[in-house]
Amino acid sequence: MLIKREILAALAGSAILALPSVGAAQEQRFYLGAGFGQAEANGVCDEVRTLVTGIGSVSACDEKDSAWKLYGGYQFNRNFAVEATYFNYGSVTATGQTFGVPFRVTGDATAFGVAGVGIAPLAARFSLFGKVGLMRSEVDLTAAGIGGSAAESDSETGLHVGIGAMFQATSNVSVRAEWERNDELEVDMMSLGVQISF
Repeated sequence: MLIKREILAALAGSAILALPSVGAAQEQRFYLGAGFGQAEANGVCDEVRTLVTGIGSVSACDEKDSAWKLYGGYQFNRNFAVEATYFNYGSVTATGQTFGVPFRVTGDATAFGVAGVGIAPLAARFSLFGKVGLMRSEVDLTAAGIGGSAAESDSETGLHVGIGAMFQATSNVSVRAEWERNDELEVDMMSLGVQISF
């Protein structure tokens, strides 16, 4: 749900990581998981309003949408893992009018990232973690208005950071709550996920 400034110009013209199993905190483990939540593309609505200033107005704009991710990784020890994640941030939508003609903009965004994860076990089944890495993001925009309709796509690479908490429900299943930031596209995602370790 990301619309970047250069794409908007067309209108004018974690991963869940594995907690070490009880009694086996030093094990090296592969893990897979999924997370679901909400993403918010900060500042998109303000950019749309700025672009139509003097030629129209925005009647509705929504920067939030449901989001999900799939991830997998490898935990080298109880304090460090590396994981890869695919994100689907959902959509941003904006509607309004320019020169008296209605317009609608829809932006969809996905991303793929790789990050290192630092883990701080606090108890046998509970840990905190932080992550930092890089992600490649893709934005697909469709716009319809006074100039007809158009579609644009753009890709960018930027910083990926996150923090969260994990609870080990069983020896192989963990639950994670997490906040993540796509810095290049200024998108924040909150998610709750389940991970299976092998």
